[in-house]
Amino acid sequence: MDCANLNNPDIFDRTIIPGDTQTLKLANNRITDEKQLEETLVTLTSLRELQLHGNELAKLNEATFAQNCNLEVISLGHGNAGMKLPETVFVGASSVKILDLGAAFTKIHPELFSPLTNLEYLFLQFNEKLEYVDASSAQIDSISDNAFTSSTALKQVLLRRNSIKTLEPETFQALEELSWLDLGRNELQIIMPGTFTANTDLKILDLDQNLIDTICPTAFSGAKENLEAINLAYNRLPEELNKNFCLDECDGDIGEFWNILDALFSNSTDCLILQ
Repeated sequence: MDCANLNNPDIFDRTIIPGDTQTLKLANNRITDEKQLEETLVTLTSLRELQLHGNELAKLNEATFAQNCNLEVISLGHGNAGMKLPETVFVGASSVKILDLGAAFTKIHPELFSPLTNLEYLFLQFNEKLEYVDASSAQIDSISDNAFTSSTALKQVLLRRNSIKTLEPETFQALEELSWLDLGRNELQIIMPGTFTANTDLKILDLDQNLIDTICPTAFSGAKENLEAINLAYNRLPEELNKNFCLDECDGDIGEFWNILDALFSNSTDCLILQ
């Protein structure tokens, strides 16, 4: 059902939405009443796609989509600026595969995406003030090379416990203020040249419990000045690298990590398989 672009904030009072609706387009209507939205959604148990972008919703409430057990696509961004999302807003929405929060300028709670156990695509572009993202355990298997190009203020990105297999060298280049990146417990095998070259403020890098057996020169070079901890434990690396390195109370000292890398690449400019 297409009710988009009508510029009608009273759309719920003037429209009868059939209970068997599978696609509901409500974009660009200046909707502000989250309670009317919830009352409508409760009746739409067959809903699979919901477009709410371009409205003026100030907040959503706990378990807003709990009755929509077939819902796979939610578009909330590009409008609804500053919308408040409680950590439980997606409770009961485990079928969601695509979530668009682009340009929503919302604060993201660390547990916000936890109920979305089937999430495949998450859009956060054009959130220029976004500083923290936790998409751990979100069943992510890939990250595009432009995933963060419009979220340049990000300081902490947590992608732990996913199924990410590769990282393009461009993926994190826009994040010059990034200080903590957690990619632990994924399926990474190789760290490409220049992957973290632009992340000069990076202090903590977690890469533990991956399948890493190949490291390329300049992979970490941009982070050398400020990096305080890098966790490479439980990978397919030689014993001297298969550690958690930090300033103190770790398996190895951060200075030891850089010394090992310098020795490895002193006579080579090629990526090295180290297992």
